[in-house]
Formats: sequence, C-alpha cells, structure tokens
Amino acid sequence: MIVYLILAGLFLHIIADYIFQTSFMANAKQRKWWKDNYPDKKYQFDWLIILFLHSFEWTVCVMLPVSLYRIFTVGTSLVEAILVLILVVINTAIHMWIDDMKANQLRISLVQDQLVHIVQIIITTLILYLI
Repeated sequence: MIVYLILAGLFLHIIADYIFQTSFMANAKQRKWWKDNYPDKKYQFDWLIILFLHSFEWTVCVMLPVSLYRIFTVGTSLVEAILVLILVVINTAIHMWIDDMKANQLRISLVQDQLVHIVQIIITTLILYLI
C-alpha cells in the first residue's frame, strides 16, 4: 500500500507543480517579475504571497493520498491531526525555500528542486503511513 500512496503523491506532485501552477503563478513567484512589471515599492514583497500559495497548494495535494488513507482506514486522533498540521507547515516552508532558491536566488537547478520535492513526498508519506 505504501508504494501506491507514494506513487499517488508523486502523481499529484506533477499536477500541482506543473498543471496547477499557471504561467502567471510561475512568473509571479519571482521577485524579478514584480520589479519588471510592478516596479513601485508597494509591490516589492507581493511575490511572497504567490510563492506561499503555490507551496501550500502543492503540500495539500501531495499529502492528500496518505491523509485520506489514514482517515478511512484507521481514523484520526487529535495527536495525528496536529502532526498533519505540523507536516503541512514544514512542507510548505520547505517548498517555499526550495522554489525561492531555484526561481529567485538561482542557486539550484530544476533537477535539484524536483529531487528535494520527491524526498519530501516520500518522507511525509512514510511518517503518516507508519504512525
């Protein structure tokens, strides 16, 4: 079952990172795009909200298969619900950090970006599956 849950998470990763992330979102999570298109200082941090929205959307998508599996097979307790919320925060923050390093700081490649996201999916799925 764990293999199917990881594969489902990887499939949803592709959807969230490539299909759900519109060209506007891909551009607007870049500081440079805002400087070029909206140079006024009041827009200087607007890229952060787009980066957050994409990262949160991605996190919910990739955690959905294992979360639903847990809910429908085992149920959920308050401790598990808190763990899920903690994992949502951690995965969203990591995704934001990695995408910022790729899109804004130009410090990592797309391959490195994707490898980190795949590791996130595997570790998160294992944690939620094994608790």
